[in-house]
Amino acid sequence: MVSTLKVNKIQIPNSDSDVITLDASSGNITFNKAVTSSVTQLGNTLQTKYSQRIPGAVFAVTSFTEIHTNMRVTMTIQSATSILDFTCPLYTEVDGVSTHGTAQLQYSTNGGSDWTAIGVYTVTQAVDNGVGYGFTEFFDHSFSVGQSVVFRVNYAMGSASQNHTIADSGPGKGQPYAYLKVSEIIGTAA
Repeated sequence: MVSTLKVNKIQIPNSDSDVITLDASSGNITFNKAVTSSVTQLGNTLQTKYSQRIPGAVFAVTSFTEIHTNMRVTMTIQSATSILDFTCPLYTEVDGVSTHGTAQLQYSTNGGSDWTAIGVYTVTQAVDNGVGYGFTEFFDHSFSVGQSVVFRVNYAMGSASQNHTIADSGPGKGQPYAYLKVSEIIGTAA
């Protein structure tokens, strides 16, 4: 047996003021008092931005060089206490050289005039035909609400005697694409 309790308002004990009002005709619920919680939720996404996807790009550089300006992401910060979560598949492959490939994630708060590194990630093994995925990262930032921030990804090899290919298609198996995804998530990193 199922019991159903039907009400159109909830009040605080020993009070005549409504705390919650339920409107049967519209289905709306009105909270007449502030709703608070002692629980900090982490994981609710405020926003997610993607760069353009880029096809194969060949690199033979030993200093960090931007992969492509189309892989930049510009985000306007919505919460000063959020964290930023990054995913960057690069699908790299080593061509004729035994050297690691390293990616660098950077941000700029002045439209790209100056850049600050968030992190550096070894993404490709040092073996001919070795492959690498890319990287993921989270960043407990100190940006202000409303601040516009640009993110980019650089790449460098340990030595440049041959090359590495980003978004490498492999032996005729279709074209992968490299891109940068940035999500702003409620909460702070532990």
